[in-house]
Amino acid sequence: MKNFTLKTAVIAVFITFLYGNKLWSQSTLIEVSIESQISNSDVIVEGKVVDKSTFWDTNGENIYTLNRIEVSKVFKGESSNYIELITEGGTIGLQAQHVSHSLRLQPGDLGVFMLAKNEIGLQRQATPQNNTFKAYSAIQGFYKYNASGDIAVNPFSGYKGISNNFYKIIEDNSGNPYQRMTAFDVNEAINKSVSGRNAMTIGSISPSVSTAGTGDVITITGTGFGSAIGAVGFSNSDFGGFAFSDALESQIMSWSNTEIQVQVPDFAGTGDIRITRDDTTVITSSEELIIDYAHINASVDIGTGQIAYPTQHVDVNGEGGYTWQMYTGFKNVAGAEDAFNRAAETWGCGTKINWKQGADTSINTIADDGVNIVRFDVGSELPNGVLGRCTSRFSGCFAPDGVTINWYVAELDIVFDDGVNWNYGPASPLSSQFDFESVALHELGHGRQMGHVINTNTIMHFSLSNGEESRSLSDNDIDGGLEVDTRSSTNPVCGQPLTTAFSCARLSVDDETLDQNLVVYPNPSKGEIYIKNTLNLNLQSINVYDVNGRLVLNNRINNGVNTNMVLNISQLTSGMYFFKINTEDAFVTKKIVVL
Repeated sequence: MKNFTLKTAVIAVFITFLYGNKLWSQSTLIEVSIESQISNSDVIVEGKVVDKSTFWDTNGENIYTLNRIEVSKVFKGESSNYIELITEGGTIGLQAQHVSHSLRLQPGDLGVFMLAKNEIGLQRQATPQNNTFKAYSAIQGFYKYNASGDIAVNPFSGYKGISNNFYKIIEDNSGNPYQRMTAFDVNEAINKSVSGRNAMTIGSISPSVSTAGTGDVITITGTGFGSAIGAVGFSNSDFGGFAFSDALESQIMSWSNTEIQVQVPDFAGTGDIRITRDDTTVITSSEELIIDYAHINASVDIGTGQIAYPTQHVDVNGEGGYTWQMYTGFKNVAGAEDAFNRAAETWGCGTKINWKQGADTSINTIADDGVNIVRFDVGSELPNGVLGRCTSRFSGCFAPDGVTINWYVAELDIVFDDGVNWNYGPASPLSSQFDFESVALHELGHGRQMGHVINTNTIMHFSLSNGEESRSLSDNDIDGGLEVDTRSSTNPVCGQPLTTAFSCARLSVDDETLDQNLVVYPNPSKGEIYIKNTLNLNLQSINVYDVNGRLVLNNRINNGVNTNMVLNISQLTSGMYFFKINTEDAFVTKKIVVL
């Protein structure tokens, strides 16, 4: 179970999540206080997402999602039964867009929305109404309810006691009592969660360690789940694991009174599991599911409900991958280009992603234009509190079965806040600075198609404080990136060419020498694989991936200087696999057929 540090305030119990001995901040976010949010918001409402649709903006540059919110309480602004909330990203036909650190909502999401006037025009037939807004301070502007804990949380903070404390904080800072628009009572949802502890039990979660957005399936056993399909909620990594979001119905593989099988969705982080029965009775697990790494998915509804698909890279530039182009104003900032290139090389050396730097560009917009731009923002382009963000643009096509959709990355764009006190390195940041290379490494991780996790030892951990640096990939970061690489370099989709491996200048052993002196035999094989290490290299681990890029075997090596090793592969089914052998300074991938 998660631990909270409780502080008693004058009018509320405020939950502060600690990172070390200091308040944590999200890796590309700066905290915007609730007082500032209340003061600067035009409208504040409690509501529930009831529907959503997607549109291009009026210039056809970016995709946005229009979320319809049923309002239950109005804390600030004019009364309204419904409002529309615009968020970045979404899917239209066979084009999709994912924007890191943006607010992603699902029908049924409930909480308090801090809203600002919307200036984004959309290509829709209906004339935009006065009740269309954007979230003030992006993802921070939504305080999601966790009924089982009676907590309202955003990525930085949580407030215990929704009705008797959180409401009062908003009322006292806005100077207005709330207006009730519906009969909704949050305490009823809280009571449902309490009653569920007697109506249902969760016995086990297997496996207890998994990955998110990769197609991995977990089995939840217990009693009282009912025969009708309900919902499975996962601890949402964007909210530090302190709020739940439900897996898609299509991700629930089976449901019975005593057992549920469900795919782990891409937003899942390490934390508890929540089961909601079809009669809305709720129970939360006492056992945590541990998530090692997460992959970004593209989600689309072709008439049978939302389905989430993994994404992959292709050879866009004809040189094995993608070419970044820096806006001239970005390059003029001393140290920014070098810091970005160091971060890009770290991902290339660690996970083979083939990124190149191209010519400077005068383009200074984030748009669907075929240019993988790196730039600073213009004016207040980025929402309050956002240090930087990566936009992944996907194109899709139907697989030969006519049902499955394959998605690949067509373009990437990254923008950073020009008003931040950055440290461009390579020296360490001061306590008042944010480390640019660390933030760039994290955003490039999103470009690598990696999602957030809750693990302080990884680059894709959702939080990083000012004065702190995180410039090295963990084993989990590498494993997740290599899984994307395996399907990107072996699984052709949509008629696009496959990626090729990045040539890393940092490696002390060149690829050809490594390939020749790490011999894997026999091939084909059954039962055991032998590894001949003629250079006495210090081997770290051996990861085995199937043809779809999924990690199926992970073998850590404690004494890696042995000249010969034996790996038991009897648990693998017949087929082709990719053995990634990691040394202290490099790695090599071998294609093996298992009989």
